[in-house]
Amino acid sequence: MAGMAGPPKASDKEIAERKKGREMAKKIEIRNKQESKDFRLEIDKRIDTFLKLPIGDENRKMVFEAMPKVRRAIVHDVSETAGLVVHSFGVEDVDRHVVVWRKEFAPCEDELEAIKQGIEYDPVVSAREKYETSKRQKQEEEEEKKRAKGKKEKFVPRTNYKAKYEHLIGSESALDAARVMETNKSFGMVSSESKKDKRSVEVIQAEIRAHYWVVKRSDLFRICLHQAFFLDKFISVSIMATGISSSKSSTMNCLSLSKKMLL
Repeated sequence: MAGMAGPPKASDKEIAERKKGREMAKKIEIRNKQESKDFRLEIDKRIDTFLKLPIGDENRKMVFEAMPKVRRAIVHDVSETAGLVVHSFGVEDVDRHVVVWRKEFAPCEDELEAIKQGIEYDPVVSAREKYETSKRQKQEEEEEKKRAKGKKEKFVPRTNYKAKYEHLIGSESALDAARVMETNKSFGMVSSESKKDKRSVEVIQAEIRAHYWVVKRSDLFRICLHQAFFLDKFISVSIMATGISSSKSSTMNCLSLSKKMLL
């Protein structure tokens, strides 16, 4: 770090130019402050002169010339300190200016809007327009209320379609035919207590065994029927082959025997 070279030093000429620039900026700042001070004194005098004029419509306001934003701020400050009403109008850097009113003749919203639009304000015309506007609004509100009231009224048809189609739909229909639904007490929700199995273990086992033997006996009976069918076929074939007669009730004897076995 000790061996590193430092930043390049400015030459004597550059140092002199920087010093000259700082001195020039300081002089301009002092001059601007003095000009602002002088301008404030001038505005004070103009405001005092305006306030000393007799009170009347011709002396109700004072219009200043177009000026930059810094000077308009000074005019606003001096006017508000003197108890005046002040507003700015116009386009910035074109014709933006300040207008000052006496407190007794403070402008209304309509006058301010007219000045912003560049229209000459006439209180009689403004009052007439305001009255017509309010009257028109009231009429529109009344018409809207009438339309809303007309929509709410129930429509009554001239004829009743029920009389024409009574042979199809009956004398009662729609809301007249509606009935209050009543739930059947035997249905509906079942309590958890009613869903419990209250049988004992012995009863359940006995039912299982009984069901098992019913199924088992039906299976055995089906097997016996199957065997009897084939035995009957075998006997028929033997009789045809040997010519030996046998009792036709042999098959029925087998069936009765199988039933006794199952029972």
